Amino acid sequence: MNNTAVSADYIKTADEKILELKNVSLIFNEYGKKFAALDDVSFYLKSSEVLGIIGESGSGKSSIAKVITGLNKPSSGSIFYMGEDITRLKKEQKHRLYRHVQMVFQNAPASFNPRRKIGKSIEEIICRLCANAQGSVRQKAEKLIMEVGLDKEYLNRYPHEISGGQCQRAAIARAMAVSPRVLICDESTSALDVSVQAVIIDLLLKLRREKNMSLIFISHDLALVSSITDRLIIMDSGKIVESGNTCDVVSNPQSQYTKRLLDAVL
Repeated sequence: MNNTAVSADYIKTADEKILELKNVSLIFNEYGKKFAALDDVSFYLKSSEVLGIIGESGSGKSSIAKVITGLNKPSSGSIFYMGEDITRLKKEQKHRLYRHVQMVFQNAPASFNPRRKIGKSIEEIICRLCANAQGSVRQKAEKLIMEVGLDKEYLNRYPHEISGGQCQRAAIARAMAVSPRVLICDESTSALDVSVQAVIIDLLLKLRREKNMSLIFISHDLALVSSITDRLIIMDSGKIVESGNTCDVVSNPQSQYTKRLLDAVL
């Protein structure tokens, strides 16, 4: 594991399973045929851990993010957050979950309302999910935008008026508005230049350390993710084909699919 990942001392106190998927499947019907986006997927995420989920397009990795965040309902199986099965919660009860699990998407500009200034989008999340926000909503938004390395003046801009990297920073600020315990990054750097990717990755890891979060990095880029994560999950055709400590998976892959992915980046 790269030095930018979670330190060994930090991990020693972070054995709590904050999130766990058990036998989760996600089945779609397409043209009269059933298609398994996820097929009996089980894994866990520890508190303060950095977990990587790797796979090619169509492997099911983004479907994992969608079932965790409620964008898709699992066809079967259970998802536990802090020991509670969130798949059994009523709609109004799930409101509590969204304060603790947030997501940063690949296309940051598209995740914002194009007719609304960045500041208003962040303030909306604060008002909707932070009932006990201290100070004014605007002051909290200013603090958040500065924490991701942008001047508070960016709150007055529209998404199309800033660069992709700046918009991704703003999306991270919005996700951080509710002080999540889990942050899911779904290909959140893949559309950025390599130099900007590094800046965003460093920012996310910095926030993880400061805020004591768990991170899930979902990507097709094995070289990138293996340099920043504690554990890896390898996906293919909706199934987990390999998982383990990052250094073990990279140095001694067990599946032919993982070996092929590694051969492509070595």
